[in-house]
Amino acid sequence: MGKIDFDYLEKHMYFVKTELPEALFRLELADLVDKGNAEQLIEQYGPVLKAMKPEVAATYFSLWFAWVCAALQYTISHHDAAYNLSLHNLSGQVHLFNNRPRWAFQLHDSDSLSVPCTDRNDWRKQVLSSFYSNEVAPLMASIAAAVGINVGQLWGQLATRLHYAYDASQKEAETDQLRLTIEEDFNFLRYGLAPEIFGRKKNPFDIQFRHIDNPRIPGETMRIKASCCLAYLTDTGHGYCYSCPRMGEDERMEQRMKIEATLLVSGK
Repeated sequence: MGKIDFDYLEKHMYFVKTELPEALFRLELADLVDKGNAEQLIEQYGPVLKAMKPEVAATYFSLWFAWVCAALQYTISHHDAAYNLSLHNLSGQVHLFNNRPRWAFQLHDSDSLSVPCTDRNDWRKQVLSSFYSNEVAPLMASIAAAVGINVGQLWGQLATRLHYAYDASQKEAETDQLRLTIEEDFNFLRYGLAPEIFGRKKNPFDIQFRHIDNPRIPGETMRIKASCCLAYLTDTGHGYCYSCPRMGEDERMEQRMKIEATLLVSGK
């Protein structure tokens, strides 16, 4: 196909076409591979999050960067094309939306597309291998080193978000053929790429999640996250997420009862 619907990336994956005048700060993502620049990001981002520890800024950044990974997966499956998502072609901006900090990702060059010239499977392997080995793995390693956190915790944020993005894509797919393509492309990400691509001993997307009841949607389940996002270490009163892997079952049941009681009072 070779043409990508950028509007979808703007609406669902936090991409923007221009700089945001109200941005709290901007940075070139390629700069973050340098540890000193990664440390500077943590110093800037932490206070915006009301983080009580530097690690929070690292996990939150990786959770937002997961949308870049999701965008690549989306364009491969929906358009048989991929933007140049190298770090040198991406900048990030943090701004407030409804009083909450949000990232926005901008492509410097949105005209250069990679498309399959011959075999689509070979093309897909090349695009994903290059992206994760040359861009994502060094970025995650640098961010983790800047705060002294296990890089696996950051990969866990990417994996959790991409699995949810996969679910959303499957629900939105308008044809059985597209649904099958999305499934095949995501399975390749999970099972078709060697762990060495990610600098890990195991492919970080090959996860068997535990599922729990979703207290907000009766009859549905939700995943327990692959790793903790550290939201409880922000001075916001957030506490542990209901799907936090660090939460005990008694504590989860207590939180579930609070959520259900709140929904009952609000009439939702």
